[in-house]
Amino acid sequence: LRKSNKQLKELNKALDRANKQLLTLDRAKSRFIQIISHEIRTPLTGILGFTELLQNSLKDTQYIEYLNALKESALRLDRFAQKALFISNLMVGLVKPVILNLPLKNLIDDILQRFNKTISQKQLNIRNNIPPSFTVKGDIDLSQIALYNVLDNAVKFSQPQHEIIIRPFKKQSIEIVNTGSRFSNEALQNIFELFSCGYEPVDQNFGLGLSITKMVAELQGGRVEAFNLPTGQACVRLHFQPNYKKPAQMGHYV
Repeated sequence: LRKSNKQLKELNKALDRANKQLLTLDRAKSRFIQIISHEIRTPLTGILGFTELLQNSLKDTQYIEYLNALKESALRLDRFAQKALFISNLMVGLVKPVILNLPLKNLIDDILQRFNKTISQKQLNIRNNIPPSFTVKGDIDLSQIALYNVLDNAVKFSQPQHEIIIRPFKKQSIEIVNTGSRFSNEALQNIFELFSCGYEPVDQNFGLGLSITKMVAELQGGRVEAFNLPTGQACVRLHFQPNYKKPAQMGHYV
């Protein structure tokens, strides 16, 4: 019995050391992401500034098209850097939710305006069926981020001339149905994961958006799920938490 107790104590000490090492690695990884994000965004500011100056001064339409492509690429990289920095802040606990009653229809309408250009180009029909009186409990900034990423994903990957339907599911839940696309089996296996083995997190099929949505939802005590409806359409269901409790420490993302 004494021998077993001694072995158990040694195992506990080894486990404690391993947990401390893992925490140190997590912090180092988050710090590295913060540095990389900053180093990416600093030169991008200059690139975007000079691109706009050239756009305003050049007359040749061909060169203007080149500049538009350059600007869009720079903006895409800037968005990625912002997402990486936000993920880093989430992982080290720098983001603290303030839970309020949120009028969801207004939030969604405001976010959808940011996608007007793409919606028009694709001739998408967006149906926001959330009633004006429908409210959820959540942090306004975090909820906007979650909704933005889900809607961005829906608009980006929807086929032209299809519908995106936003509707209540339950008292504290909504679902976004995309009639113009469905999730592949590969996507459903990895769709919420960061840096998973054999999965490219920034390719055109996934992106970081839904990973951020999952982290943000859990930070508020909620959750998110993605699946295909029996009729074949892609559906993302976002659950807010009616009785918010501070969630357990976020897991390690490796």
